[in-house]
Amino acid sequence: MWTVSRARFAVGLALLTGSLGCEDDATPSNDAGATAPQDGGVEVDLGVMVQTDAGDDASVGDTGVAADQGASDAGSGGDGDAGAALSIVTSALPSAAQNDPYQAALVAAGGGPDYRWSVISGSLPTGLALIAEGTPSTTLFGRPEASGTFDFEVRVRDGLGMEATQALSLVVTPSADAPPALTGGRLPDGCVGMSYMTSLTATASGALVWTVIGGALPGGLALDPTGQPNGILRGTPTAAGPFNFTARAEDSRARRNSAQYSLEVVQNCLPVVDIVAQTLPPADPGVGYEVLLQARGGAGSFTWSVVSGSLPPGLGLQAGGRIMGTPRTAGTYSFRVEARDSGGSFDQEDFVIVVGA
Repeated sequence: MWTVSRARFAVGLALLTGSLGCEDDATPSNDAGATAPQDGGVEVDLGVMVQTDAGDDASVGDTGVAADQGASDAGSGGDGDAGAALSIVTSALPSAAQNDPYQAALVAAGGGPDYRWSVISGSLPTGLALIAEGTPSTTLFGRPEASGTFDFEVRVRDGLGMEATQALSLVVTPSADAPPALTGGRLPDGCVGMSYMTSLTATASGALVWTVIGGALPGGLALDPTGQPNGILRGTPTAAGPFNFTARAEDSRARRNSAQYSLEVVQNCLPVVDIVAQTLPPADPGVGYEVLLQARGGAGSFTWSVVSGSLPPGLGLQAGGRIMGTPRTAGTYSFRVEARDSGGSFDQEDFVIVVGA
């Protein structure tokens, strides 16, 4: 009777009891690779050749099964191939648009179960997120809030301890459908019976149409319907008091936004800012030039600036209202200046300087 003392069989194989073709009282020879234990049995190191379903040969010996196959038969858990090295297949991402929904797959292959994804360097655009659990692939999704190019590196790890990394870059293009951005809040105070002008600040790619959609403007004031892109509130207030209103700005593609504003009109106050209109003297190329712009009213000192057009090359407007320098190029130059007092009130005026007349 034969028994197995030490061996490992392929699944589906077993050693049947019976004769191996020797007499019952025969003593096995050590030349056959067998040793006789004390109880009279025989311990044999078996070498069994197994024909697998795939046609691959496997040998069973002291160390178990050694498979001569192109891919491991160790099995797989999850959707990966446990016999292959873990890798990230995705090497490039489709571009995204600012504020638009975005979704992209990050594909991995190989490895074992329990895949975990993470960003290990760089950063995703604000508004996007990476799903941590993979099968083995994962998804990058969300709405990117900012435009630009974002470089980052991702890593995937599996439950077998393998990992892979991949550097990626995502381009987020500026949104073509962003509405105008308005800056609401408190506007400079006005005064009954005195000229008033202030701007409602907006950020947009072109001209806007402004309307008051809530509340009420002070009597005597009106909001200019066309802004470039800022809205202009102007007029002469006729009544004192606090005023609150909501203004809306709309661009040529019907994209709109609104903001709330407030201002105070007082009965008696300092005169509002008023730039003195004047004809500026001509200038000559290469000859020093200086002229002082003047304003009245307001509170405190004035800060001057050029808000549109341009001065002749070589001339500049100082903060105190003085235009000075040495013009370099002949021509006629039109520009608009603004004088703003310490309380935020301002006035604007157009001027012309002719060089080389």
